[in-house]
Amino acid sequence: MQDRDETDVVDRPSQYARSIAYAEGVAAHDFGRDRARNPYSSQDLVLAVVWITGWDTAEREAVERSREPGEHQCPFCGAPAVGQTFLGYVCREHGGE
Repeated sequence: MQDRDETDVVDRPSQYARSIAYAEGVAAHDFGRDRARNPYSSQDLVLAVVWITGWDTAEREAVERSREPGEHQCPFCGAPAVGQTFLGYVCREHGGE
């Protein structure tokens, strides 16, 4: 049996639990649930934050989809975006072409 040291985290939710909480947060936004109605808020702080991150990501993606192609802004500086990278729409300074 292995000895555990003080750096081992025993109570951390598994990667599977975090991915489920994230997906539930995205789905909650898509179905119109309020952000304050987080089902994990009274159970586990880590999963509550992951759920909120999923909800916020879905909200940001919905805003991006609703914009016209010329209306996108760089998420780093707020300048008008000129191209799309793996980071999303960005300005010339941050890699857009």
